[in-house]
Amino acid sequence: MKPLLLLSLLISPFCLLAQQQPVLKIKGSVKTELTLSAADLQRMPRATATIKEHDGKDYTFSGVPVQAVLEAAGAPVGKQLNKATLNTCLLIRCADGYQVAYSLAELDSSFTNNVAIIADQVNGQPLPGNRGPFRFIMPGEKKLARSAFKLEELIVVSIKE
Repeated sequence: MKPLLLLSLLISPFCLLAQQQPVLKIKGSVKTELTLSAADLQRMPRATATIKEHDGKDYTFSGVPVQAVLEAAGAPVGKQLNKATLNTCLLIRCADGYQVAYSLAELDSSFTNNVAIIADQVNGQPLPGNRGPFRFIMPGEKKLARSAFKLEELIVVSIKE
């Protein structure tokens, strides 16, 4: 066996181990910044949301309610989301540089009946590579512009003038 081939066979398993698994970071104006793996998200409470995609068909996504992730990080949710914290927003950053924003009130069950989720599955299957591994889903919106693909970071920002 040629030395170069032997060396590549020996190194290959270590290269695979060194590759990072996808994670979602939650940071900003939170009590505890988090880095959540797909396995971490699987252990959290789950919810589903159905939206109509650009092809006109309904798709059912499953994942973690955004409110649960924000609560785990110590962002103001529920009773903590009040007059003093209603200027707080969530900036969503994606792998391709796309960014969208929501006010925390738009994502909180004490303000809305819509349950935004961080989806990792669609119709019972993992999200396709060009749309995952995590996707932000907000049911009830007329346009899908804020349904962001390839989530990397959720950043909680308090807006003050």
